[in-house]
Amino acid sequence: MDKHSIYDIHKSLLREEIITNPRVMICSTRRMTIEDDFKQDKPYPKRIVRCGYVNECPICSYKQDRRLFARVLPIVKLLKENGGDIHLLTFTLRHNKSHSYRELKEVLHKSVKYIKSTYPYKKFYGVNDRLFSLHQYEDCWSPKTGFHPHAHIHLGTTGHASKEEIESRMKPKWVDVVSLFTNDKSMIPSEDYGCDLRVNRYDPFYPEEKSLERELEKLRKKSNQEDRFKDFKYDETNSKEECENYLVEQHQSIDEEKPPPIEPTLFQKMVYALKTIYKNFVNRYRIHFRTNKIHPLLQKS
Repeated sequence: MDKHSIYDIHKSLLREEIITNPRVMICSTRRMTIEDDFKQDKPYPKRIVRCGYVNECPICSYKQDRRLFARVLPIVKLLKENGGDIHLLTFTLRHNKSHSYRELKEVLHKSVKYIKSTYPYKKFYGVNDRLFSLHQYEDCWSPKTGFHPHAHIHLGTTGHASKEEIESRMKPKWVDVVSLFTNDKSMIPSEDYGCDLRVNRYDPFYPEEKSLERELEKLRKKSNQEDRFKDFKYDETNSKEECENYLVEQHQSIDEEKPPPIEPTLFQKMVYALKTIYKNFVNRYRIHFRTNKIHPLLQKS
């Protein structure tokens, strides 16, 4: 995601009336002159006014993420120079339309928190091997399977355990941990799909998937392109009265025959999903970065 996309997301959230905080609504839409500029005889350069609400504003949250990633870069360089590696652990739950978003998030958070205290996690990513950890919680939604919250844990490690060895211990342990926090067997993942490990990563910045906001924009454009009068072809043989009569008949038939909405459309479902995800994002910062201060590499530096 680049800086231009985040502004488009902010606009889409405003358009769907999901962002309601007045300060967040006008974020990055105004400029102001700083007093120091006047002292230096530079009154013309103006700076963009940010709201500063990182827990509610996607723009300010993105800016904070950039500053966070800047802190990670020198630590990654230190890790690579000393033969370390970056691992990406992804934890997911089995999900379907019957699972509520709140229940999925609650089970996921409790399970991720608990698995970090288990023996396999401490064995492969203990204080002697783990240089840093960066946690990301992401949310997806699809009309077929519903909500899909999942967690990514980026780990900078100096351990030398193989990918196969780590997966053989972590995958069954994740299934056992999830079973502790839910009795719903349809939410408990399998060993093959519940836990995924990727090694030899260049950096800890997980590429973001196709966003829900872009899907909303595609559906909106598609709906605007629909022509409800596509059966009527205008040519010189049609008189003005015939065209007007046809349009009147079409409008009357639409008003009279339009059935009451029984089930929300796909676009309405996606807007509802986006509102749900955004409400969960408020007051919960989605990225957590921690360094292991007692790691031997940091002690040397």
